Amino acid sequence: MRHELYRTLYEAKASAEEIAFRLGISSSYLRRAVLTTESGVRFPADLLVPLMHECDDYRVLAHMARECEHIAVQVSRIRRARNAAPETVNELASGFHAMAGDLMSFFAHPEPAAAAGIRQRLRKHLALIVAIEEALRGYGQLDLELSA
Repeated sequence: MRHELYRTLYEAKASAEEIAFRLGISSSYLRRAVLTTESGVRFPADLLVPLMHECDDYRVLAHMARECEHIAVQVSRIRRARNAAPETVNELASGFHAMAGDLMSFFAHPEPAAAAGIRQRLRKHLALIVAIEEALRGYGQLDLELSA
């Protein structure tokens, strides 16, 4: 996770000093806490969410979800799935079709370099499926409320 923290900080639009100021810690502490080597300084868990918000970068969350065998889905994606149902179904179908073609090509000629791209597309597709599932859960609750 240190690698993701490092990239989150150093690929942000704001400087490390600005981000540290907004988080209420010193920039030297922040820099040491995100080093990819053992620095002797741990990144404070209570600053993970503020760091992701400040940097507008959620790769740390995605990494944690993968490590826990979960999928993180942005809430706005769920709203879009609910509000644009036909477009969401089209996106799901075309995404699945493209992903299936990519998988067939990969299994016919496996190349390690291509595996990362396919895994990324699979994660995006799974995130859409989870968003649709969450949107459907909302419809189920609405139906229960209306019938009560």
